[in-house]
Amino acid sequence: MTDESKEAGSVDRESPRASARRLQQAAWSPEEASLLRNMGQRLRTARRARKMTIAQLAAVVGVDAAYLGEVERGRANISVLTLGLLGRALGVGAAAMLDGGATE
Repeated sequence: MTDESKEAGSVDRESPRASARRLQQAAWSPEEASLLRNMGQRLRTARRARKMTIAQLAAVVGVDAAYLGEVERGRANISVLTLGLLGRALGVGAAAMLDGGATE
């Protein structure tokens, strides 16, 4: 939106949550951002394989569906505890969601 198309006195505002998320994402290294995106993709694949919606999985695990959607898109960090709960609900090991099952 250009300045000319904005109404007088209107201000674009970002929610506090969106602002905090944007600042956190800016602090992630490329490797960290990649890890979160890849983990989110594996989480989504596992959820879809079990024919679950985001809302259904969120209810089972006890997290907000919007937050889980952000995790799946790689836009939110996730605690180890929540990762373990998700893995248990999906029948997938937490390590497999993090690294795709690769071993060192």
